[in-house]
Amino acid sequence: MSKKITIGYINEVNGAKSIKQQAEISLYEAELLCRHWAERMRGVDECWLSNQTGSYEIRMHPYANSRIAYFMLILGPERVNKIVDEVYEGFDKLEETMESCEEK
Repeated sequence: MSKKITIGYINEVNGAKSIKQQAEISLYEAELLCRHWAERMRGVDECWLSNQTGSYEIRMHPYANSRIAYFMLILGPERVNKIVDEVYEGFDKLEETMESCEEK
């Protein structure tokens, strides 16, 4: 019996859990999901900032970005941008800290 190998497999991006479903959700639920994907994207950005990356980050960042773009259709750009700004609050300070550590 041979085993099937998948390179770069992320269940929520290209696995069984990635199949899109039709669902009625409240605006509050849409905000929560948008925040979730913004947090995933920030996590990837933090990995890149510390010069660490892998196939997970390479796949997750564009996927998370596409999910955030989808929520712009539901919530509107103003609300989505506010959510993303909240998630990324303090990221610029983290970036400055990382850059100063590299200079030393």
